[in-house]
Amino acid sequence: MKSTQESRSTEPRRSRHLRPGWTGNLLVAVLVRQMLNRSVLDGERVMPDEVLLKGIGRVRAATVAPDGYIYPLTEAPGMLVRLVPVDQPRLSIRRPR
Repeated sequence: MKSTQESRSTEPRRSRHLRPGWTGNLLVAVLVRQMLNRSVLDGERVMPDEVLLKGIGRVRAATVAPDGYIYPLTEAPGMLVRLVPVDQPRLSIRRPR
């Protein structure tokens, strides 16, 4: 008997990062302070955080998508934002109606 359920890969999804020096860094969503930080790992040490985004609401999560952009998800207001490096054209933020 064959299973009709689709099989799912257990391998991690690989995505390219628009900033190659950021590969292996951590994106940390900080709910209380309403910001998104980047933590750099240096061996077994974590270097001081860099604030990437602040003041647009409580950042719930963030991911680097296969297109290489960082997508933070916020609540209050609920938004999915695409972070664009400053050397690339900016996109407008569409707020929910």
